Amino acid sequence: MSVIETISHHEAMQLMKANETNFGAKDMKSIMAGFTEDVIVKFGDFPEIRGKEQLREFLCARFARMTDYRLSKTLDVVSDYTIVNSWDGTWQDSKTGLSMEGRGIEVWRVTSDRKCDFWSATFNVWQSGNPGQLPII
Repeated sequence: MSVIETISHHEAMQLMKANETNFGAKDMKSIMAGFTEDVIVKFGDFPEIRGKEQLREFLCARFARMTDYRLSKTLDVVSDYTIVNSWDGTWQDSKTGLSMEGRGIEVWRVTSDRKCDFWSATFNVWQSGNPGQLPII
C-alpha cells in the first residue's frame, strides 16, 4: 500500500463523513476497515498505538465508557494525502454517569487504497456545563 499523491476535497469529505458515521455508531467492523494493518496512532496522551489489533483494543475500551455518543466532524484541510478535521462530541460516561463533551483535531494520512495508515488526534474533554479548566493565568 503506497501513499497516494493527492486526494481531492470531495473524496476527503466522503472519507471524513463515513468516519463520522462509523465512529458515531461505534461500528467497529466499518471503523477497522478504514485502517491499514500497520496503522500508527498517536491519540492524546495515550502511548503510541501500533497496528490494527492494538487500535481495536483501544477503541473498544474507549467506546465502553461512552453511551449516547453524538459526533460531528468538520473538514478543515486537505493537502496531498493528508486530511485534517476537527470534531465535537457529547456522550454520557458509562462509569461515572456524567454528561461529557469533547473537542479535538485529527490528522489522517491516507494510502492509495484510501485507508488511514497514520492517525494523530489531540482533544479536550470536560464535564458538560462546567467552565473550561485550561490554566491561562
